[in-house]
Amino acid sequence: MRGVVCDEASAPNQGVRVEVTCVGGGEQYPTVPDGEKPSWSADRKTCTLPVALKPNWQYRFGLNSRSFKNFASAERVPLEPVVYEFRTSPRN
Repeated sequence: MRGVVCDEASAPNQGVRVEVTCVGGGEQYPTVPDGEKPSWSADRKTCTLPVALKPNWQYRFGLNSRSFKNFASAERVPLEPVVYEFRTSPRN
């Protein structure tokens, strides 16, 4: 599981449907196991998405884009599009 931590509550109150826009695709996009979805912590500051990562692999994904802006504050202010890149360590 990997998470994004925000400096303020980012999900609306309980009972409201939450959509998160993770953008990307291809070989560098982390694999999300079937049936898994993002979830929010009780304080609504951490969004966690279960992913399967390969060792020694380069990954790239984004939150929001020019067209999709569902990752937003509790007041529905969207996060500016951001791209994350990282490489996993090799297994020994």
